[in-house]
Amino acid sequence: MKSHFDAFIVNSIVDGALNFFSTKYNMNLTTDKPFLKSMNMNLLEKEFYVGCSTVFRGKEFRGEISLIFPEMIYKEILLNDANNLSCDEKELLKNGSIEILRGICAEVYEDLIDRGYYPTPAKYNRFAGLPLHLKRLSKRPALIIPFHSDSESFYMELSENL
Repeated sequence: MKSHFDAFIVNSIVDGALNFFSTKYNMNLTTDKPFLKSMNMNLLEKEFYVGCSTVFRGKEFRGEISLIFPEMIYKEILLNDANNLSCDEKELLKNGSIEILRGICAEVYEDLIDRGYYPTPAKYNRFAGLPLHLKRLSKRPALIIPFHSDSESFYMELSENL
């Protein structure tokens, strides 16, 4: 297994997320340069957040992907999707983060398979609360990738679990 962030995997995940949000939610997001998360860093300390995570396993790597949304942008994303108009809002908000991460994983899967990687997403975990402090499976550094919409920002956290 690799002991550093593989640029191809990181770029595939970011590109997959951008494509997923553009295709599914008609959102043209931008990203900032990723940065390393310190062990004690809390994101969105003063906001209620919603998110989910999954462990991603492959031939050359094992890592965790987490999405972290402030509640306002989370609701905006899910409630503005025409396919969700007939859904129960409470159920949609409860399970929407998992559906978003599944969609991103599906985008990434195709790209990684084409390059000889074989990712296998494991169980998806949903979380919500205040403040945000994700417990990782590894003491290794995590990479934070900020995503920006017209109205707000949310984050993706990638960490290696070796």
